[in-house]
Amino acid sequence: MSVDPAVFARLREIADRLPQVPGIGKVEIAEGEIVMMLSPVMRHELAVLLIARQLNAQLPTTHPSHIAYHGAYLVTSASVNSAIRI
Repeated sequence: MSVDPAVFARLREIADRLPQVPGIGKVEIAEGEIVMMLSPVMRHELAVLLIARQLNAQLPTTHPSHIAYHGAYLVTSASVNSAIRI
């Protein structure tokens, strides 16, 4: 899809005036629209957080002694020296 140079110039002007938002990557113009996306790291962290919330809502019923938490270091009962990151 080709964008009219005048339309692109106007979109670029608008994009340049948008405020910087923490966690948002660069502002892009794609197919005649301004696109702002989370950086891949933030997207993945958000996905993990949302999945953990969904799991934690179910775990009290299905696995009462378990939790879902991203980045947690857990010590197993088998070995005090071993840590597992989930």
